[in-house]
Amino acid sequence: MCQQEIHGNLHQGCGCFDVIYPGNKLDCGQPNCGTSSAHAHRAYCRCPKQPQEVRKIINLFRPMCDRHKAAQWEAAVGRRGSR
Repeated sequence: MCQQEIHGNLHQGCGCFDVIYPGNKLDCGQPNCGTSSAHAHRAYCRCPKQPQEVRKIINLFRPMCDRHKAAQWEAAVGRRGSR
């Protein structure tokens, strides 16, 4: 299966990986891989069309991402407001 490097930031608090930019694509050369240059089938084949992601971490953040922080805050405020 072909591989696609994905460069981004990892947030350890929630496990989110924010993609910054794509990297190199590594061609596997297999005829049964839909993204390979050696793909043998033409139309309507069931070969996998998504390359395998290889995550390259640029920055490692210990806290949660902003999206999860906001959701956690809304959950806490919502509980307090219902009393």
